[in-house]
Amino acid sequence: MRSITKRVLNDNQIRQLVAAGFGEQIEVREVKELTDGYFNNSYLIEFSNRRKVVLKVAPKDDVQVLTYEKNLMSIEVVVLDKLSKVGIPVPDILFHDNSRLIIDGEYFFMSYLPGVPMNKVKEKITKSQLDMISSTLGQYARKIGKIDSNYFGVIGNDRRQFQSWYSCFKKMIMDLMDDANRIHMALPIKKNEAMSMIDKYKEVLDMIKTPTLVHKDLWEGNIFLDENSYEITGVIDCERAIYAEPLMEAVCGFLDDNEKFMISFYGRSNLDKNERIRVKLYKLYLFLLLVVECPYRQYEDKGIEKWARDMLQNVVLELIYKDQNKL
Repeated sequence: MRSITKRVLNDNQIRQLVAAGFGEQIEVREVKELTDGYFNNSYLIEFSNRRKVVLKVAPKDDVQVLTYEKNLMSIEVVVLDKLSKVGIPVPDILFHDNSRLIIDGEYFFMSYLPGVPMNKVKEKITKSQLDMISSTLGQYARKIGKIDSNYFGVIGNDRRQFQSWYSCFKKMIMDLMDDANRIHMALPIKKNEAMSMIDKYKEVLDMIKTPTLVHKDLWEGNIFLDENSYEITGVIDCERAIYAEPLMEAVCGFLDDNEKFMISFYGRSNLDKNERIRVKLYKLYLFLLLVVECPYRQYEDKGIEKWARDMLQNVVLELIYKDQNKL
């Protein structure tokens, strides 16, 4: 996916970064741009000794990004270490540079994960294989959710860390509304309406007392599978991780309707009234984010924004007009 945030490096820049990370003696045999991501750009690099590594590059410093997208790469470096320690199959960080001495942006090298993104082979996966993948992913999400914190919010950003989930979530919505207003973007809900909606459900949000880590992007493109067995070989792209409520994991991964995942992850697939309300609120957040990011990224495919707008409109109508007991 082409996006204005995805920085393209030339061969000379890549070789300079390789030298900084691995030494001047390392020779680059082949470089392949990995085009599947939506925000950072990545390159698969093979050295002359056949070793493979992945270079991940943040957007240039002068590219306008959403409020929550600032310093995402530094978050990813921290979170990858946390996930590795609890047994999640993630890449190892090999070299991380935030100095801006070679390029005006952050980058890191990570180990190469074998496999193929799940969204590339989903049509070939049988029902039993999909159940296996869903259950395993649920186990991984459960492990991630056991990593707790003393605050809700963004890792490494004191201004976006909160003692209540309500305050944190309200700020997350507010930031997206401000991002939309900054570019004069029309939305199906105004900022004051969105804030009033969050206030309406304050008690439901404040039922969450313990901040736990949420990967927040466990969609199929970030799950790598073995090309033969379709077993999970790795999980990538955890730069959006925050300390939040575990149910946000299921919503942001489009997994809340996946019974095998929910039972493995959450212990059950049937949610009570308050949990269903929070799921709707998290869908409000997710689809609002997807709508607002489209003009910032300048995607060529306008269908993404249209789909996200339709989904956002539906959630807004449900939260505003539908009886709370029926959510």
